Amino acid sequence: MRFIFPILLLLGNLFFAQKNMVDTLNEYNYEELKIKFNSYSDNDKVFQSKVIAQYYLQKAKKEKNNLQIAEGYNLIHFNEDFPQAMKYIDSISLVTKNVKGSQYYSLVYRMKGNLYYKYNNLKAALDNYILSLKYAKEQKDEKLIAYSNLNIAYINSYMGRNSEAAKIFRYYYYNEKKFLKSEHNQTRINLINCYIEINKLDSANILIQQGLKYSFENKNKYSISQYQYLSGLFNLKQKEYKNAIVELLKAYQYFSSINDNNANYVLFSLGKAYDGLENKEKTVQYFSTLDSNVQKTDITFPELREVYTYLI
Repeated sequence: MRFIFPILLLLGNLFFAQKNMVDTLNEYNYEELKIKFNSYSDNDKVFQSKVIAQYYLQKAKKEKNNLQIAEGYNLIHFNEDFPQAMKYIDSISLVTKNVKGSQYYSLVYRMKGNLYYKYNNLKAALDNYILSLKYAKEQKDEKLIAYSNLNIAYINSYMGRNSEAAKIFRYYYYNEKKFLKSEHNQTRINLINCYIEINKLDSANILIQQGLKYSFENKNKYSISQYQYLSGLFNLKQKEYKNAIVELLKAYQYFSSINDNNANYVLFSLGKAYDGLENKEKTVQYFSTLDSNVQKTDITFPELREVYTYLI
């Protein structure tokens, strides 16, 4: 019976934490709420972002504002599993179906593409990104055209077409002035990854240092870890295996603590670094941990073939 008290206390604390947070949201308008939601978008702040998204949707429904209701569904879907997230995306289509010249035709397909990509269905992701680009061009919406092109470039990069993808990432990184800082940062991350793959290492290193400076200034743990991972990849490509391991372990410590799938990419790179040092025991250790993670999540990536070949 003694376990009842901490459970009730925990539920009570969560209830009051949510109530206190909702009380503070009353003073914000829609744009301010979106900014606040984005500030809580890190994986270790899911509770706060969920509360803001739910409040946003309730506010919009109370005011019978269809476009803001659609935005509310958009915010909520980020923290849901595949079936529920897809329902919220479909709700956006229903709410906005009578809006003439709506950007949501493009947005909905882009959101579906992101969701399919998150769950490792690349073909469905690419099909939806192409549809998103089609509707963005029909609406002559330059920002949505940019988003769709970047999504398609990301799929190309994932499939190994890094030279082609780098051209798109580079164009929007240096020419798009309307992106949010977080979007500009993500474009830089994608460009760095392509540069490393196509051996433009000097360019990659310059962008890594810029990205680390930006991330530390903004105290963004997730972004810092992304750049530490990229720094590890950079050193791995240079065959500076010990330096690579130092950076990769920093990234792994964070990604593994929040159960982020990036931890698997770091494990692969750690295995490769120890293989470079001819430390078979450590290579097997990290590759085996990676294999175990993949078995649990069923989320794969092309380089896994190297892992299984090595282990066999």
